[in-house]
Amino acid sequence: LAQALMDATRRSDLTSQFLVHRRELIKQTDKSFREAGIFSDLIVSGSKTIGTSPYQIASVQTLVNRLDIILPPGLAIIDEAHHATASSWANIMRAYGDRCMVGLTATPQRLDGRPLGDMFDCMLIGPSTADLIEWGFLSPFDYYAPGPEGLPDASGIRTIAGDLDKAETARRMDKPELDGSVVDHYKRLGDGMQGIIFASSVKHSLHLTDAFNGAGSRAGRADGRRDDERDRAIDSYATEKARSLCNVGLVSEGFDVPNTKYVGMARISNSLIFNWQASGRALRLSSIWPRAVICDHGGNALRTGVLPD
Repeated sequence: LAQALMDATRRSDLTSQFLVHRRELIKQTDKSFREAGIFSDLIVSGSKTIGTSPYQIASVQTLVNRLDIILPPGLAIIDEAHHATASSWANIMRAYGDRCMVGLTATPQRLDGRPLGDMFDCMLIGPSTADLIEWGFLSPFDYYAPGPEGLPDASGIRTIAGDLDKAETARRMDKPELDGSVVDHYKRLGDGMQGIIFASSVKHSLHLTDAFNGAGSRAGRADGRRDDERDRAIDSYATEKARSLCNVGLVSEGFDVPNTKYVGMARISNSLIFNWQASGRALRLSSIWPRAVICDHGGNALRTGVLPD
């Protein structure tokens, strides 16, 4: 038995795991890896894999409950690593001990201010968004926001966990005239583009979806519903059956639909992380649309003072 365990441990040194924090990213990551010739076992709810194949893609929510049967890999790559201080991630990293762990993130900071230095030894800074645009890897963009006189009223909204109270910001943004403005700006600035619309709440997302469909621009909604319904909405958007995809925050991180060229932010936020992540959804290159369009209805860039760099 001891020899078998030693052999298994040596085999685990040759394995690698790619860890993601949302189920929607499992299928996307697996597809990208397969296109690169990497065929992985999936550690997800419903699967029976115990992590012995060379390549694995793991859902954090599933993996944290299987740490007693899954051997630590030789290499763990942590997607959206700014989440690594959360309890599930931290439990996994502690269980993996001194194994090699690499974190990937475009936004190495947290709203709650908790440091990532407790989880990682060092940070390597890659090229900026501006560099990647200049080198031709990302799309240039046009950024629209209301002037100071047209900013939504954010006065008196309390801050919770580093950002403005979502319930109160939803109350101020979820109004028919503002929903109509979101649709009008899309039709004026991005008509024909695939667009992701970020709402302030699930109810607001529903209202925006209705407003788009009522204006003759087919939209789907990907939040607050069953997994199969979300999958259908995302698939409909990815295949361009729907032009817009409304959501609260489901597709802000890691969501990769290369034909997305428009982002509409229909929420008020003080989060620089949200602003960068949401804007980045539109920066994939397109042979049809040479420039992305980002429409910031909340005036978030003016509030945070920084655009994606």
